[in-house]
Amino acid sequence: MPGWMSTTRSAHMASLVFKEVEVYQVNSVMVTPEGWRRLHDELAELESQRMLWAAETQAGADTDGGSDLSTGALIYQRIEEIERLLQRAEPVDRRHMVPGTVGVGSAVTVKWGEGDEETFMLVGPPEVSLRDSRISYESPVGRALVGRKAGDEIAVPVGQGLARLSVLHVAHDPAVL
Repeated sequence: MPGWMSTTRSAHMASLVFKEVEVYQVNSVMVTPEGWRRLHDELAELESQRMLWAAETQAGADTDGGSDLSTGALIYQRIEEIERLLQRAEPVDRRHMVPGTVGVGSAVTVKWGEGDEETFMLVGPPEVSLRDSRISYESPVGRALVGRKAGDEIAVPVGQGLARLSVLHVAHDPAVL
């Protein structure tokens, strides 16, 4: 085989391998320290449930046929989901946050146009809970707020228009909520 062919073939093989690696690269996800802890706690609880389920299944406690298997499958599925998430998760260190500037883990009070005030915490996607006033930094509102300070006024894409909001207060203490 001529030298240029082996070089070309090697380059081609390297590009194929590189493309394959690119497909499997995963973006990191920022989470608050509280979110990190909640994920680890849930994983520990699920591992306990999995062990109990496995012991009961081995002991022949399956009396209703398939429902016990589906329970086990759900437990395993959630464990895998959390493990994949934790591989990508990067907990935010609040000590490195810029005081008064919105970031992941910030409690933010805003005023919508001339209307209501609302306080929420900016969190990672796996931590979102509207009931607990936690919104994702990847949401339209979250993206618009990152890097902002009290006094800033911004337009946020909502539906088919824009909503105006004013940043009234920024804190990095989760107890603010």
